[in-house]
Amino acid sequence: MGYLHDPTSASIEDRAATCLILLYAQSAAKIVTLTTSDIHTHDGYTYLALGREPVRLLPPLGGWCFSCVAVTGFRRAVRENVVMAQGLCLLGEL
Repeated sequence: MGYLHDPTSASIEDRAATCLILLYAQSAAKIVTLTTSDIHTHDGYTYLALGREPVRLLPPLGGWCFSCVAVTGFRRAVRENVVMAQGLCLLGEL
């Protein structure tokens, strides 16, 4: 997953969505429904509501998610490479 830190590897939306899929087992269908009411900051940390309790996101993922939800949304991130990452994760190839 080190390539996700490289800003030239993919867009912020793609990198954030891929991290949510790989680290938090979120589906692409769930990710595209995230809104500004699902994300907030407190004491310098970013929290994302993925279930009943918000999850604290580690940097830089918190910043990426905040940008995606607040500015552009995650809809652009559900592309072939994100869906492919989800499939590879399920197959145990990542």
